[in-house]
Amino acid sequence: MSVETNNNNYNHQDQRIPFYSIEGTHYECSFKLGQLIAQRIRERIKKESNDLQPLFNFIKTDVGSKYFNSYTATIQDEYPWYYDELKGLSDGSEVSLEQILVLNYKNELKAAKDIYDEQEKDERGRSSCSTVLINRLDNYEQLLSIAHNEDEADSNWNTSYILKATVRSSVYKINGKEELRESPNERFIALGYAGQLAGNGFGANHHGFVFTYNGLYPKIPRIKNCLSRQLLNRLVLTVENEQQLDQILKTQLTAYGFNLNVGQFRCSDDILEKYLLSYEIGPSNENEKTNQCKMRAKRASEFGDIKISNQALQLLGDEKYKSEHPIYRRASTGQTNTVTLCTALIDFTTSMLYVYDDNPGLKTSSPFFEFDLNSL
Repeated sequence: MSVETNNNNYNHQDQRIPFYSIEGTHYECSFKLGQLIAQRIRERIKKESNDLQPLFNFIKTDVGSKYFNSYTATIQDEYPWYYDELKGLSDGSEVSLEQILVLNYKNELKAAKDIYDEQEKDERGRSSCSTVLINRLDNYEQLLSIAHNEDEADSNWNTSYILKATVRSSVYKINGKEELRESPNERFIALGYAGQLAGNGFGANHHGFVFTYNGLYPKIPRIKNCLSRQLLNRLVLTVENEQQLDQILKTQLTAYGFNLNVGQFRCSDDILEKYLLSYEIGPSNENEKTNQCKMRAKRASEFGDIKISNQALQLLGDEKYKSEHPIYRRASTGQTNTVTLCTALIDFTTSMLYVYDDNPGLKTSSPFFEFDLNSL
């Protein structure tokens, strides 16, 4: 197992969002990550105590324990290597496994508790990320890029991280079966929140895929034979091709909802052109064996007059409606506790990832983190 905590001139100690580069098995990578972000996990749990403590109590009830145990059993039965990651995160940080699991089931448990308490959810209190897709021709050259604001509770302002992981395959015996399964070899970069597996906001893998995620909030979470949204986001980071992506999104049952924007940033003998995809995923109320899966467009259409990346960044930096719901959110503005943690720009022409930790629309703004995706 090895770990790096810098990226060229990037000094993680001086940054609000640190970068870590880790190699090892699933357990080794997460154990080391847990050691590195232990204080951030504790800080997040403390800041979110008003939201998290009721969930810690809820899983002790008969109803809450059914959700908690069902999600855990699905991970152990279908993807034991991700259970290893959760356990490694717990062992490395010395934060209880139960609390780590609750963090990774947070959306689903919150929705289930609202039903249990017979409370109507106020969607204004939910995070609401923004994504711009650019796909156009310029002098017969295809220009593709994705720009994304990652909005979340302000308790995550100082507790998120960027992880580059090289994960070695391992062989696992499935619970209660003689079957042996081998986990995939992985190389990816992704944003993560303290206490959760990587797979929030944005990410990319060595198969040439980039991803951005936006939250969707169904009223009723699925309980049986499904993964929490956080675990499904982690699974998506492994996809090798579009066919595998379609299969995962349509057949691996999700307990909750999300919007997934996907781009192929690298051409090969099998992939002749770069492209964008966009999906909306959620539990089906009519069929317990499939997800609701809406594919928005094989080629994302142009967004109004937004033709270049700088215009996308200007839009994502818009603060016109500060008193209500600005696109770029500061802790001191808006009607919710939601804040824009960072903004990511993925340039398909250069295969570069740029991350901004302040309003990207400001003339003085520049990315604090740059990463060549072809290095994955």
